Amino acid sequence: MLFRYLTWRQRNVERSKPISTRVPAQSRVRHGSDASRIELVSELSHLRDPLQMREPRAALTSSPRVPASLDIEVSGIGPIVGSAAGQSSATIFLAGVGHYQQAIQATGGLRVGESRRPLEAFGARDHSWGRRVWSSLRRDRSFWITFGTDLAFICCKTWLHGQDHVDVMGCVIEGDRVTPLRTFTVTSRLVAGTYHHCQCDLQVEDATGRRFDLRGRVVAYVPLRHRAKGRETLFLGQAMTEFSLDGRKTLGLSEYFDADSECPGLIAQSLRDHCVVD
Repeated sequence: MLFRYLTWRQRNVERSKPISTRVPAQSRVRHGSDASRIELVSELSHLRDPLQMREPRAALTSSPRVPASLDIEVSGIGPIVGSAAGQSSATIFLAGVGHYQQAIQATGGLRVGESRRPLEAFGARDHSWGRRVWSSLRRDRSFWITFGTDLAFICCKTWLHGQDHVDVMGCVIEGDRVTPLRTFTVTSRLVAGTYHHCQCDLQVEDATGRRFDLRGRVVAYVPLRHRAKGRETLFLGQAMTEFSLDGRKTLGLSEYFDADSECPGLIAQSLRDHCVVD
């Protein structure tokens, strides 16, 4: 089951398409001294199976719409990491790219049709300035894992077209303390015959030499794609993932990007039941 919301801006972009036939989403953010309240009223596409998103146009035009609302209060549980200007002295991410991330906790509720569910979760927020050129990616592995107010991980590995080296980014967040990563390795298991990951284990080493072994099991997976004229199609896999570390468990996000030319090799390894190490 997959739900997708259309923001007012997305609705304007897509209003010439058959799927855009209803009232635009209404959303607002209200800031308090320690938290922000986010309210969204919209419609969602209700898919029987997230894998339908392999063909997004067909999936979204053929799926029924349901009314929905989201009302959550979001609080930061760690410092903002990064800077608007992408200053190398202030960011653990790519120098020159305006970008920040922050570990958060959220409480509230989600209503879909007649069903309402309370929400209470940890996570991360991610914001960047300027145009993002997704087609420049050849491969990417990113993870957002927040166990609680005392421990969170942000881990990103990026391979760009025309670039031999890999960019390793991320940090360990422990309350107000942020420690950059020195390196990390991802060992992934893929669903047979696909490039979709179903398991991801991380061996993380921070700048002080501490090591963390995180185990990840995919709970829900949705395939997405990005197309740009004259460039390879980029395939994305976003997965809600259960991570464990030293007896603790949490739900986080694992996100994989693979250019079209990378996928045949991954599929071949999945058919041999081999793990992929990045």
